[in-house]
Amino acid sequence: MLRRALLIAGLFFVVTAGAAAAMGPPRDDKPIQAICSHAGGAYNGPNWIWRLDTTGLTDAGYGCVFPEYGAGGPDPSAILEAPSLARAQALCSAAGGNFYTFVVGLPLWAYFGWGCDFF
Repeated sequence: MLRRALLIAGLFFVVTAGAAAAMGPPRDDKPIQAICSHAGGAYNGPNWIWRLDTTGLTDAGYGCVFPEYGAGGPDPSAILEAPSLARAQALCSAAGGNFYTFVVGLPLWAYFGWGCDFF
C-alpha cells in the first residue's frame, strides 16, 4: 500500500514538474533576443506585455518593438510577415505562451512589433 502511494505521488510530481517547466518565458532568452535584434527591433522582457501594466508580475511575457515606421523606417509588413518570425512564434508556443503582433500608427508616434504573453 505504501509502495503504491509513493508511486502515485512520484508520478504526480513528474507530471506537475513537467507542466510547470513548459510554462512561462524561457530562462535562456538569448535566442528570442537574437531574432529580435537581427530584425532591427528592441527586445523587452521577461516581464513585458504590450500596452499592459506588468507591475507586480514576474515572467509575464516579452516582446520586440520597432520604432517609427514610415518615411525611412522599417516596413511593418516586411517584418511581421517574414519567414523568420515563424521561429519567434515557435519559441513562444513551445513555452506555452500566446504570440501576438501589433501596429500603432498615430501622428508623431508610430511603432509596431510582436510579443509573447503567458496569461
